[in-house]
Amino acid sequence: MKPVKMTVSQLPLVPDLHDNNEKLLSSSLSFGKDIFQRKGELMPMFIGVSNAHNVVYVVGAPWGDDVEKDAMTESIGVMFRQFNVQRYALITEVWMVVVKDEKDVMRPSEHPDRKEAIQVFVIDNNGQMIEAGYWIERDEMGKVSLTKMPPTGVTIHSGRMVELLIDPSKFTKH
Repeated sequence: MKPVKMTVSQLPLVPDLHDNNEKLLSSSLSFGKDIFQRKGELMPMFIGVSNAHNVVYVVGAPWGDDVEKDAMTESIGVMFRQFNVQRYALITEVWMVVVKDEKDVMRPSEHPDRKEAIQVFVIDNNGQMIEAGYWIERDEMGKVSLTKMPPTGVTIHSGRMVELLIDPSKFTKH
């Protein structure tokens, strides 16, 4: 896997990414929305920002199953740590469910009340994370519209997608 390496000035939809997480979130959300509106789908992608070298790394992640997803995220994490990435955005299509009762917890892709969305997470090397997204709505004719999501208020996430800047050797094994 070879990332696309660009300086910030070469990535027109993503200006001034080095300033803060909010700018990366806003730019990445616009970037993902633009791709989805042009192509009708959105391949998962990571945008890593290295402050030290004024460089942005864009990595597409075309996984097909959980094994590929594990391998891809592990590789991207190694690469991001090697290139001293300070913050990154994950831009992806997701299934989401608002769970009202613990007995309803299941994989969103299998839940009957799931909703399709474009979701963007920005995570920095201090463990700070912010997110935003759009609901994807399809009418009976297949026409797609995007509606901005309200903030979820969720501030703690865990898992392979949001822990790429953490060296796995630092995890405590139980």
